[in-house]
Amino acid sequence: MIDEQQLREWFIEAMKKSGISQSEMSRRLSAHLNRVFHVTYVNRIVMGQRQIGGDELLAIRDILSVALPSEQPSEVKPPEEEDELPEPASFLRLARSYAAAARYLEPHQAQLKPRYPMWYLASHAIELSLKAVCLAVGQNPRKYGHDIMKAARAVARLAHVEWTDDDLDRFHFMSSVASDHALRYVDTNYRVNFSDELVEWTFSVVDRCAKKLGKG
Repeated sequence: MIDEQQLREWFIEAMKKSGISQSEMSRRLSAHLNRVFHVTYVNRIVMGQRQIGGDELLAIRDILSVALPSEQPSEVKPPEEEDELPEPASFLRLARSYAAAARYLEPHQAQLKPRYPMWYLASHAIELSLKAVCLAVGQNPRKYGHDIMKAARAVARLAHVEWTDDDLDRFHFMSSVASDHALRYVDTNYRVNFSDELVEWTFSVVDRCAKKLGKG
């Protein structure tokens, strides 16, 4: 029996490997199912807020040319072959590097049209800093994928970091942007716009995570 979480992870991974955006997935599903399948439906599946219907599951399989989870051979690694997780400090160092790179580009915003490179660096810095804390509390960061909101909630729950409503709103928006790879590719159906203080806020999140690791 395949649970919804497995289907969601299968769908996200299949889309990632195919390299198509959520909006493109929406268009292909609409054509395949002969009904409107809005891009918000795709995003809600990715965010764990919508189940995949039976006909939708088969359509996804055909569109992405991937086997259904039940059709894939299971691979169980013996304990000695489990992947070794990196140290939290290594994630934090990389997070700070991405944040510093975003700050380096900040004075040149007028020349960045669109400003996706700077926003991508800031977004990835946030993701890495949150995953550093997840590692520190014994969580495998791979389970969160690029779901920044899910990682932020885990950090709040397990590491007792208090996020403001503004923090949570930004995490939620970043999650939808990251899951659709909207900062990495050109998608005219997806408009992204972050506030001007994004870089400073990024540093504040990285610093809060660092304090939890004793690196503040």
